Parts: sequence; C-alpha cells; structure tokens
Amino acid sequence: MHYIDTTSDLDHVTAQLKKNSFIALDTEFIAEKTYFPQLCLIQIASDDDVFIIDTLAKNINLTSFICVLLDANIKKIFHSAHHDIEVFYKLFGIMPVNVADTQILAMACGYPEHIAYDKLVKIMLNTDLDKTERMSKWDKRPLSNKQLAYAEADVKYLQKIYKIIHTQLLEKGRQDWCDEETNKLLDINNYKHSEQNVIKRLKFTKLPLLSRYILLQLAIWREKKAIAIDKPLKSILREDMMLEISRFIPEKLEQLNSLRIYGNQIYRKSYVDEIVATVQNAKQYYKNNRTNVKELFKNDTFYTRNKKIQSEKNRNDGLDLALLLLRIISREEGIAPQLIASNGEIENFLNYEDCNFRFYEGWRRKILYEKLLLFRDGKIYFFYRAGKLYYACAE
Repeated sequence: MHYIDTTSDLDHVTAQLKKNSFIALDTEFIAEKTYFPQLCLIQIASDDDVFIIDTLAKNINLTSFICVLLDANIKKIFHSAHHDIEVFYKLFGIMPVNVADTQILAMACGYPEHIAYDKLVKIMLNTDLDKTERMSKWDKRPLSNKQLAYAEADVKYLQKIYKIIHTQLLEKGRQDWCDEETNKLLDINNYKHSEQNVIKRLKFTKLPLLSRYILLQLAIWREKKAIAIDKPLKSILREDMMLEISRFIPEKLEQLNSLRIYGNQIYRKSYVDEIVATVQNAKQYYKNNRTNVKELFKNDTFYTRNKKIQSEKNRNDGLDLALLLLRIISREEGIAPQLIASNGEIENFLNYEDCNFRFYEGWRRKILYEKLLLFRDGKIYFFYRAGKLYYACAE
C-alpha cells in the first residue's frame, strides 16, 4: 500500500494506472458538517497494488486523478457507487465513465438486495473485514494504522469480486440488465439541483396539494441557502419543521414563531423572514397557477389518480397476491425482488392509472409488467406443488 500526499507522486501513480484495464475505487468523505462533502481519501487498487490518496494534503492537485475518472479505456469498479459519484459530481462537476458497480451486479445475480461489500467479500473470498473504522474521523491527521488498513481493505478485494460476479452475470445472460441499471446510475440529471430531484427526496405523506407545493418551495429555498453558505440541509431547516410549516401555512412572522416545533430552534430564527416570504410566494403562485403545480407532481400517485382500478375493500387482497407474484418471479429469475420493483410501485400500479413506473420499460417489462397486466385482468392463478408456490397464465 502506498500513501500519496503530493501532486508529483499522484501524477506518477495516475500515469501508471492508465496502463490498467481495470481499477477499483472507493472514497472516504465527511458530509455531516457541510453541504459539499469534504473528500478526505481516495483509495485505488490496481492489479497488484493499492494507493491511498490524501485529498486533504496541502496543495495537492487532483487533476490527474480526474483524468483517470474520465478515461473511457479504464473500467472503474465501485461497490455501491452512488455516493462516490455524487461526491465527484459535487466537487469536480464531472461524471466518471466506464463504471461497474458490484452491488448492481450482485443483485442481478441473485444476491440479497443492497448487499454490503464486506458480505460479498465473506461469501466469495471467505475473508472477514474489520468495519470498526467505518465512521472514523477521516478529516483528522495523521491517520492511524487501523484507518489506513480499513481504507486499503475497502478496495483491495474489489477486482477479485468483480471478476467472479461478472462471470456469473455472463452465465446468466444479464449483462444488458446491469448496463441498463448502470446507465441510470450515471445519469447526470439524478445529481443536478432540480425541482424534480427535490420532489424525489421529500416525504410528502398525504398532504393537500397546496401544502405539498409549499413544502417543495421550502425545500428548494433550503437547498439554495445550504449551497450558498456550504452548510448541511438539516442545519438550515429540518424536514419535520418544513412539514409542520407547510401544514400550518403561516402568513406572518408571529404565526411562525408560535409553532412549537420551530420556537425552540433559536439559532435558525435568522431565516424566519425568508421562510415566511417563501410560504407566501408559494401560496400566491399556487392560487394563480394551480394547473402548473399539478403538473409538477404528475408522477406522484396521490395526485394522478385519474381513475381507481379497484375498490378500497379489495385493495389489500390484490396487493398481497401481486406481491406474491413478485416474490415468485424473483425466485424463478434468481434476483432480489427490490431490484425488480418496490412494494409501493406494485401498490400504485394496482390502484391508479397513468403513473410512471420503472418496470414499464427495459428488462423489467418482460419479466414483470406483462405479467402484472395479466394479473390485473384476472388471468393469473397460483398453485402449490412440492413445497413451493407457482403461478400460471389462464388460457
């Protein structure tokens, strides 16, 4: 293992890495204190070595590393890559190319959904990893030997795992499944600051449309404020506080201050004028542009229920059977059910029309969507044989 803390050493390492077809990558960062994550370490494993890059080293220039991320001739192997990619996008403004995520590959091969890296290492290589340093203070220097050993182990086995699981993937003929999921992972629109991405992150519950729009505008205001002063979102305004404000809809400062959930947050009171203004602007926009507000939430089933497909009385029975169908398909295909569809997606499919679901297209369409249509039309039946449940299509 080599510890890299100068630009010249990093440039030398990256020049060597360009001779590799595959490298394994991981990062250690801290995101609790700031909006933009503080990147503390980058770990890279080649075929025969591991490099620990100290990104907090004085005057280190990461340009040559960014070039590696953008090199299409080098396969970059991650495990659970979303947060690493988000860090690269927020800090460098780029998306890595030619990426493989062993967590995606593992789920496509039938391993448990969202399986952890250490679990894969144990299953495939019969090696135990010490995870006690996972929540370590990575911004403190010098790093301890235990921290360095942990950082090294996080990439040391990734290439071996990738080779094993990629072989399994090819045997199952599911490379195109993983390509589809990886393309979604690398879609830059998922990482941009946008209204739709804010909507995806928010938990609206069953709020009226006006309250939902106010909640959305509060979240957008909060994110802009957090970006401007580089503070974490929750330090600006917690989600439970935003939810309470959107329900109460205060029209003036005194009403906001009277909220119990807000009154104890003294250090945030400098934002009250902006919060009240955001609420009032959202309320006025909603009054004049209700159709546009509905359009914002067009993919949210709470406001796109054009027609109920089944009664509330039969809803639970239908959902239970549809989830049973999903489990049987998952077993037969040998993949985790959550990779195919979530319970919420199945429920919404059964109850509402004109909603967008990920199983409408791609590989999920053939294995699930077409069967769900038959199920909804009463053309699927279940039977028990030799200790297992099966389904079949009625003629």
